[in-house]
Amino acid sequence: MPQFYSQEQQAQRNKSDALRIKNLMTQFLAEAHDEQPAQRPDPNNPNDEEEEEDYEAHRYGRNRQIRDRVGDMLQMEPGEERKQIPMKDIMTSADAQHNAVLKKPWYVRETSNRDRVLARYLLDNVDGFIKDIPLRCKHFDLLPVQRAAVLAMTSSMPIETYTQVEIPQDSMKEITRSGARKQPFDVKYNIEAGALPVFTIADYCTGSGKTIMAVMAALTLLCNRTRWDQLKTDYKDILRTRIRDTHSGLCKGASPETAKLARLALIFVPATMLSHWYKTAQSAIFGVQEVYGEQLDVVVWKGEVTRHSIRDAYDSGKPTLWVLPMEPDSMKAVRRFPDIGYAVRIFDELNMPMRTRYDQNESTACFNYVVCFHGLKLAYAPPKFNQFVAVVVRRPKPQLSRSRRRPLRSRATRSAWPLATTTFR
Repeated sequence: MPQFYSQEQQAQRNKSDALRIKNLMTQFLAEAHDEQPAQRPDPNNPNDEEEEEDYEAHRYGRNRQIRDRVGDMLQMEPGEERKQIPMKDIMTSADAQHNAVLKKPWYVRETSNRDRVLARYLLDNVDGFIKDIPLRCKHFDLLPVQRAAVLAMTSSMPIETYTQVEIPQDSMKEITRSGARKQPFDVKYNIEAGALPVFTIADYCTGSGKTIMAVMAALTLLCNRTRWDQLKTDYKDILRTRIRDTHSGLCKGASPETAKLARLALIFVPATMLSHWYKTAQSAIFGVQEVYGEQLDVVVWKGEVTRHSIRDAYDSGKPTLWVLPMEPDSMKAVRRFPDIGYAVRIFDELNMPMRTRYDQNESTACFNYVVCFHGLKLAYAPPKFNQFVAVVVRRPKPQLSRSRRRPLRSRATRSAWPLATTTFR
């Protein structure tokens, strides 16, 4: 087991990481510029032909199938039995397809000050706040950008941040038929100064440390005594904003004055990733104990909805991480004691159904972190990931007719070869 850093070693590491983060933020602020509105595609330009078709399909309500770039890459030529594709090519292709899906039409304008405010906040405050962010977990050190991400996920901005999306009147005249609405659209959302967003999407690339960053962000809120005391103070006001009726101004349900807050983070993950998140949570405890004291007792639970409960976490008063499979039965954890809230809820990818048949009262989470893959940030992936990981595609063997199939003795797949496997060279 590694030894804890001394105070001098921690101070030296914090100083070097803070300098690196400030250099990155200075570079971003110097290069950042307001996004320019896209130009209307030129029908006479062959390069704009595909975008013009998308525009015409949208204008006249036609459905146009978007080409599957990843599927094209996995396609094998006649006579080809095996094909090996580097993961870098797969992720680059997914990057292009993801970018095409999220690309805004030429007539939509988006403006936001969120990135600039966050960069300025980190530049001005990283020296003082980075000492509260763990330097490492049990198995590896956190990179400066990973510590900056944890700080960004757990810090409120000193001024209001906003995002605005609009369609000007001139564009409305072009994209609508005669006699239809010509008034512009203008939608703006903001987060007031000193408030954290209810949902934070950690959209980082594969191999960037999404799991450890989400766990460290949750542990920072639970283990930092100042942050935890402030969260308990603000919890009733947070709860009132969630249950207040928009029109009448009344709070629906039980009075927030009797509400309780458990020192707990619930982590919902796919069943195949349960052990991975559990081991990562155990590894992260080493890092928070190094910063907040070896005497800190952090509890980690894995599954077992019938054995543990939110009330148990509230009664213990200890920082607790509870890793649960992303399935309907796991919702029992938040429905047994709806009068007790909890600090953080983490979702991994949100790609599994969790809704049950009947709606019931649930415990309220103060903040939510959604961890998901973002191909556009491929440049930040570790070099070794792109170098040593590849996807091997094999042509499936022909299936036997029903009359020639043997009875199955197990629930294994019938095909002798998988369609695609991930290998490490």
